[in-house]
Amino acid sequence: MISAFDKPRRGIRFFNAVLALVFVLNIGCDRRREGTIMMVDGRYEPVIAATESIGIASPDGLLFQDGRIFIADEGGSACRAWNPQLSGDSAALVTFCDESSGIRSPEDLVRDADGNIYFSDDDAGGVWHLDAAGRCQRLTDPSSGLAETEAIALTPDGDLLVGDAIGHRVCRVTKDGNVSDFLGPEHHINKPESMVFGDDGELYIADNRDRVLYRWTASDGLRRLISQQKLFSPESICYSKGAVYITDSSSGRLSRYSQTNGLQTIAIFGGSMRSIQGITIDDQDNIYLSVQADLKRKQGYIIALKRTPG
Repeated sequence: MISAFDKPRRGIRFFNAVLALVFVLNIGCDRRREGTIMMVDGRYEPVIAATESIGIASPDGLLFQDGRIFIADEGGSACRAWNPQLSGDSAALVTFCDESSGIRSPEDLVRDADGNIYFSDDDAGGVWHLDAAGRCQRLTDPSSGLAETEAIALTPDGDLLVGDAIGHRVCRVTKDGNVSDFLGPEHHINKPESMVFGDDGELYIADNRDRVLYRWTASDGLRRLISQQKLFSPESICYSKGAVYITDSSSGRLSRYSQTNGLQTIAIFGGSMRSIQGITIDDQDNIYLSVQADLKRKQGYIIALKRTPG
């Protein structure tokens, strides 16, 4: 059930005196599952899009492509695909691989033009490949130096960039499994948690341990866009229409960054909604967020922020 107060409460103000609509969401009858969402950007309306009832556990990375949302389900030790248009239908969720394949804690994922999915796993380590036929296997194993993988991005030339949390580096991984440094430890990226390419080939990197958003280009190298700012610890990032969208599981905040407008808050999450993780945006500019209500108990859901007309 989702309910909203018809009028914003006076006195609840966030940045530039914008009043926030407060939504209270409940999952079943369990009061421990109650959460709140304060919508600072009034162009969106939150909806509980998916819960454990459809077969997910505690999802992390999300990727919208070809009408489906691909899910790195960390709590369920699985990679899945969900069709939001079939919500409530038994065919809405498909599981491609699970812990029987050896995966343990899938973090983030990408998908190429041929339907191959590549994902990271911070417990099992290495980089994993799920081909279009549904076969799941390691592309690289921990012995390659990638013992705890986090961020993953697909380069314009078809290679993979992978965040190495232990080695404090970003590695280039070819489709045949060769590993080399792309941004080595001398760049002092403490924990590359999430990465995404922009329209012009620039690479954005979220470091949630040092609380930094980086931008890398071939001409300018690595630069800090946001660093050591209060209430900023980037968990996952995605890029859409000239802006980087950022989830922060530490403060329960969803933000948007652009060079024109800087960092702007979209929504603030509380209660069981606080631990927002993955993010993706569909063709209608609707934002989908994964929430890990309780990772150990395999409880979580997907929240949709529906873009309203106008």
